[in-house]
Amino acid sequence: MGGVYAIARVDAADSASLAAFVAVHEEAAAWLWARGIEQWRPGECTLATLRRERAEGPEVYVARRDGAVAGGFTLQWDDPENWEEQPPVAGYLHALCVRRADAGHGLGAMMLDFAGRRVAKMGRPWLRLDCWKGNATLRAYYEGLGFRYQGIGDHGWAALYQRSSMSFQE
Repeated sequence: MGGVYAIARVDAADSASLAAFVAVHEEAAAWLWARGIEQWRPGECTLATLRRERAEGPEVYVARRDGAVAGGFTLQWDDPENWEEQPPVAGYLHALCVRRADAGHGLGAMMLDFAGRRVAKMGRPWLRLDCWKGNATLRAYYEGLGFRYQGIGDHGWAALYQRSSMSFQE
């Protein structure tokens, strides 16, 4: 990982960037699916779904490099589907994706740092996320970035991780 993403920035998605987010997510889903990793199914992230979810509360962010959307994620303030009902102690990151042409240069870590700082600003001590339990590479990636394994979610497919939001520095 070099300084390639020192010029990248993360912003809240606007209406115009939502379609680009969907395209990046679809590219990532197809890439994963082709490798037998069932993290996401191609076609499950649509512009209509993303607009509806955003209207219901999750925040949507995009990472831009040279003005183009290169990645993105969503951040929500509860996640009873994977983490059961919890007191307001965490932000829950979902759909972290990076355009394949930008993979391997630190953009994912940059987005996780941004999300962790956002969660800390909200006064919540944990950034939490989940991934398909069979995705050993992604699990190792998160663990390498300091996320600690918390078990398997109730549905049996999700490995749950968390990291202190206070560990993400400005």
